[in-house]
Amino acid sequence: MTETAASRHSVWLKRTAVHSIMITEATMDFFERMKKVLGQGFDTTKEALGTAAEKAKELGEKGVLKVEIAKLEREAGKKAALVGNHVFKLLVEEGQNTVSKNTSEIKNLLLEISDLKKRIEAKEEDLKKIG
Repeated sequence: MTETAASRHSVWLKRTAVHSIMITEATMDFFERMKKVLGQGFDTTKEALGTAAEKAKELGEKGVLKVEIAKLEREAGKKAALVGNHVFKLLVEEGQNTVSKNTSEIKNLLLEISDLKKRIEAKEEDLKKIG
């Protein structure tokens, strides 16, 4: 190699080495930044998932209570319909002149409805406590 070619080659090697170092540093900086960002992202994601899990649990509890309340209300409605049917049967079909809340079958249904009402109120209180 001539002196000029060797000099150009030497300059080229130095530039290539410097460029390689710059790329390596930039790549390392990029990867370090990405590692930091992803680490923060994972921490944020963990926090968000924790909050989401709590909220899902809370919503799940609320949902269960609402379903239970609706079920109890339907059951109370069915019992009330049975009271009406029994009153109709006694007054119209059997010809009684009066019906009292102390009539045995009606009394039992009214007690069951009262119990259902108390259970509904308790569930509604639980629902209010959850928020």
